[in-house]
Amino acid sequence: MNNPANKYGVKRPDSPYTSEECEQIIQELEELLDGEISQEKAESIQSRIESCEFCLEQYNLERSFRALLRNKVSQTIESNQTLKSLQNSILNLAKRLSQNERKQP
Repeated sequence: MNNPANKYGVKRPDSPYTSEECEQIIQELEELLDGEISQEKAESIQSRIESCEFCLEQYNLERSFRALLRNKVSQTIESNQTLKSLQNSILNLAKRLSQNERKQP
């Protein structure tokens, strides 16, 4: 991690790749998971990931983390929508009650 360009500090002694290659693979792994690359490049990255135990470990960890994050965000959005719907129902009920009170002599 002495190299300032070493963003991730991911090189492991048992890796078949150099530190620079590891850095590149991890960056590409993120692009792959973000869906920011072509199918051809995705296949190339998948091949490199599968040839390195650490890369595969990182890929699976990152993929699992992103799935968990997406799930939590979806749950939050659904909760917010449910809350908004409940608020609207309460407001509508309050308006109807108020209108009914005004109609009574």
